[in-house]
Amino acid sequence: FWNPFVGELMNNNMEFIYFLFAFPFPFNLIITFVAFFLIAVLIWILHLGVIATVMGFVTTAISRFHLYTAQQKPTEYFSHIGATVSKWGACISAYTRVLIKVTLGMMLLLIPGIIFALDYYLVPYLIANEPNITGAEATHKSRELMYGHRKQVFWMMFKQQIFLTLSIFLLGLPIFYLAPHYFVEQALFARDLIEAPESDALQADNAPETPQLNT
Repeated sequence: FWNPFVGELMNNNMEFIYFLFAFPFPFNLIITFVAFFLIAVLIWILHLGVIATVMGFVTTAISRFHLYTAQQKPTEYFSHIGATVSKWGACISAYTRVLIKVTLGMMLLLIPGIIFALDYYLVPYLIANEPNITGAEATHKSRELMYGHRKQVFWMMFKQQIFLTLSIFLLGLPIFYLAPHYFVEQALFARDLIEAPESDALQADNAPETPQLNT
């Protein structure tokens, strides 16, 4: 509620405040609470849209760059930025869903928010890897692929954060080595999860048929 926009609204539109308190008690308190709650929700939605847009573009571009590195594909960074811009709809849609669920999960009991964040770990890699995927498809497929792998991602990220935090005591110099290494490690993990279903399907298609005995 303590947003500069709300303060400016109160200072420049006192008639709105007088209108709210013109109702008899306790209706004036209820209406005031509802009005300020709706204003806060509107501001939160605007902030969420900006965060989802910026985070979606930046995270997807970085993930695409490191995923292509893991796949040994050409890694010209500006081409990845252009490819990410062409998927702006999927980026914004996916990260809006992710931020809403993770934020609500964090507000509830913290642990659901962590689980949601782990479920959507593959979202930027899926958007980067598949040309025609939508935001809803990316979030849904990420949850499917991450089933049974959340613990692996959690310990990988936990280990990385421990070493990055310890590097602060060495003037932060190890970060220049550790950060690129960790980005590629995450991309390799994502590549293995994304390509595993495809390889399993190919093996199933190429498997010899089991002969059946005639009875």
